[in-house]
Amino acid sequence: MKRFCFLGIFLLITLTVNQAAGLYVSDSLKVTMRTGPGVEHKIIAMVVSGQEVKKLRSQSGWTQVRLSDGKVGWILDRFLIPEEPSRLALEKLRKKHDALQVKTAPLLKENKNLTKKNKELNSQLAEVTKKAEKLNKELIDLKQSRALYWFFLGTGVLLLGFLIGFLSRRPQRRSYLL
Repeated sequence: MKRFCFLGIFLLITLTVNQAAGLYVSDSLKVTMRTGPGVEHKIIAMVVSGQEVKKLRSQSGWTQVRLSDGKVGWILDRFLIPEEPSRLALEKLRKKHDALQVKTAPLLKENKNLTKKNKELNSQLAEVTKKAEKLNKELIDLKQSRALYWFFLGTGVLLLGFLIGFLSRRPQRRSYLL
């Protein structure tokens, strides 16, 4: 008895899982085009979902349309929509996406190369900036040492002038007034 109970539960679970599997309804739709407004009229063509038609006139829930091949007939209004079906819009978007993917692939590669080159140039710029700062500091030091050089040279010339003046001085005559 227990075996049958376990077997029954197993089958119930298995059947429930199989029924829960998802299915989708196809969006491919074929609509009948008739010779007149009504189901009693003869079918003259099958119009596929997404096919563009030109509206000629409307009458009691039916619309007279012209196909691209020139055929004229009647289709139920509920099968006609003013905008492009989602399936066609999706196909166009996928094509556009694929075209953009093709265009972006070389741009992404070029971007990667330019990013690498940019990093190299930034490191070179950093090195050159350090070198320029070092040279600027050396220039300032040279200017300061040059200024000190001229200061001491001027001081030396002044002292030399005093020394020469002092040594070349004539002895003064002294007059004794008595």
